Amino acid sequence: MENKEIFTPSFLRDIILFVVDSCKYCRLYREFVGKMNMNLPLDKQIEVIDCSDYYDYGIIRDPRIRKYAKYFDGNFPVFVFHGYRLDGANTRVELESFLKALFLPHFILEVENEGLFVKDCEWIKNKVFGRTLVCN
Repeated sequence: MENKEIFTPSFLRDIILFVVDSCKYCRLYREFVGKMNMNLPLDKQIEVIDCSDYYDYGIIRDPRIRKYAKYFDGNFPVFVFHGYRLDGANTRVELESFLKALFLPHFILEVENEGLFVKDCEWIKNKVFGRTLVCN
């Protein structure tokens, strides 16, 4: 994931996903963010803003589109998280792991994240292999 910092203090509060309808990756992001928002409190949820009219016709339907328009570069989806623009997940698993790692402390219900390795492991002596790594 590539991130580009946006230094203005007013940008530091925003958690927004900008999407367009014609983008297949935007549909994946929108689906996953919708599922993830169910596990987040209202003040921590990711807001999804549809930029289809802006992208196709230049019509601005949300004032935040104007605020962030110079950071779009014609590429969607654009995820803005507390002053950082995040681009470029290679796979859906990478996207899910990254976003779950960001929001894990805020989840209402405990969710297991396959992308995080948070298990207790120890080496146990074994006659056959010498020693074995066992994780709980």
